[in-house]
Parts: sequence; structure tokens; C-alpha cells
Amino acid sequence: MDFVRASRREPHRDRAHAILRAHPEVRRCFGHNPATLLVVLGLVAIQVSLAAWARSLGWAGLLLLAYAVGAFVNHGLLVMVHESAHHLVFRRRALNVLTGILAGLPSILLNSVTWGVYHLRHHAHQGVYAQDYDLPSRWEARLVGHSAIGKALWLLLFPLVLVARPFRSRHERGTLARGPWVIGNLAAQLGFGVSVGMLLGGEAVTYLIASLFFSVGLHPLGGRWIQEHLVTAPGQETYSYYGPLNRVAFNVGYHTEHHDFSGVSWNNLPRVRRLAPEAYGTLAWHPSWTALVCRFVLDPDLGLFHRVVRTADEPRVGTAA
Repeated sequence: MDFVRASRREPHRDRAHAILRAHPEVRRCFGHNPATLLVVLGLVAIQVSLAAWARSLGWAGLLLLAYAVGAFVNHGLLVMVHESAHHLVFRRRALNVLTGILAGLPSILLNSVTWGVYHLRHHAHQGVYAQDYDLPSRWEARLVGHSAIGKALWLLLFPLVLVARPFRSRHERGTLARGPWVIGNLAAQLGFGVSVGMLLGGEAVTYLIASLFFSVGLHPLGGRWIQEHLVTAPGQETYSYYGPLNRVAFNVGYHTEHHDFSGVSWNNLPRVRRLAPEAYGTLAWHPSWTALVCRFVLDPDLGLFHRVVRTADEPRVGTAA
């Protein structure tokens, strides 16, 4: 078994140009959103405060708090890391990188600079196996298979899966830890983790790590990683989610719109859809992350090979504007 093959180029560039021709007012959605930094500061403060409180709850209470609350806070910070990777917070690149580093600190294990590099590569080379590390590795897809247990474990351990994907390339294994920003991010992560451990204790560190795993794993929020590109409708490779969790996930469910216009910040993505309803109204979308997680785990016909891989690499650098 292998991935779904496509010889056509990725669809986002053409759709973006068509939308801009029909709706030039979409251009007004582009721009930076410095208020995102205030969101980051507030979420970091909340997550550290919850980590301090978690010490008094016992291990069961700690994990419950991480699942019910911490996962949503951490996921919000991951969305802010994503915004920073696209340089949508400030005009200056350095300020965006620093914002992303700050947003990633409570995740403990996340290097936001490295993640940002691979995420931008995903946009530029969507579906190209050698370049797009959002795609599962073939060995990963075969190992997980179609069993409910395999897919549930894959979701549970998804942060570790993401770390492992670049290692399928010998070139990437030699370049993962290079660059001053990457090293600086690693130092900040280490300093933050050690400080939390010394000041708040191991329970606080455990709470933060558990929040990370729940925020991208076996949790309703884990549906995001299935929703974005798992092929659930013939001929379509990117999907949006328009359910209520967008309110606490900073509109990250508007994934088709984001790929069409990666220069639009999180607060304006719903506006893009409203301005071009004919472009998005005919596409398949998901109303529930929770239902999608259940379907993915329990449906024996769905697996990690349900992703589009293209034979032609036509890089898409930047944003239609």
C-alpha cells in the first residue's frame, strides 16, 4: 500500500489567484497582528500558573487538569508558534522568531524555530515526500496500519512522531541543530524547563509535558492533525474545520483558507471565507474534531497512507497577494 498519487501541482496557488481576481477585497485581510504577542503573554502566564497549581492536585488531578484545561492553553500557544513561523505578528523577522520561542516555552519539548523551518517547507513543497515532513514516513504508516490500537497509540505519541520525521532524510539528520536561532531556542527551552523544575517541582514539569501531548494527541484537539490533510473526500487534499473549538483554537481550523493565503493572520481567516463563499462552499469540510478522531481511530478503511503525494515538485514560495 502507498500514498494517494497526484501528478497535478498543489491546488492552493491557483485557487488563491482565482479568488483575488474575483474578490480583490481579500487583499485587505493580509497583514501583521501585533496583538498576538498579548495573547502569547496571557497564555504563557495562565499555563505557568496552572502548572504551579497542579502540584497540589495529585497525579490523577494533574493529568485531568492537563487534559481538560492545559491542552487547550498549550494548543493556543502552538497556534501562536504557527503565526510566528509565518511572520504574521511583526514586520521584523527577529521579533517574530522571539515571539515563537516565547510561545513554545511551556511545551518544554518543542523547538519552535526548527518546527517553523519544516512548516514553511510544508507550504512550499506540499505533498512532496522528500521535502514535506508533514507527510507521514512510509515506515510510520506501515507500522501504525489500520488497527484502532495502532492509530490510538500514534495519536497518543504524536509529539514524538513529529520529532522523528525529519530523520528519514540523511541530509536533515546533519542539519537539525544548526543555526544561532536554533541553538538559542534550545538554550531557552532548557533554561525554562530547569527553572520550572527547580521553582515549582517535577509535578509542574509533568503537567506542562502532559498538556503538550494532549494538545496534539489523543484528545479532541488531536482531530486537527487528522483534519488538515487526511484524504476523506476524493480529489481533495486540504480540509477545514468550522466547528465551535475554533473559538479557543484561534481559527486554526480554517486550514484550506490558510494554505490559500498564508499571509493572513488568525483573526482574519473567517473573513476570507465570508468574502469568497463560492470558493469554499463546494469543498468538503469537518464539523467536529471529536467525531473525526473517533472515525479515524475506529474506521479500518482509514490510515496514514490516506495522504496525497505528488510526483512533480513545484515550490510555492510566499503568498498570493
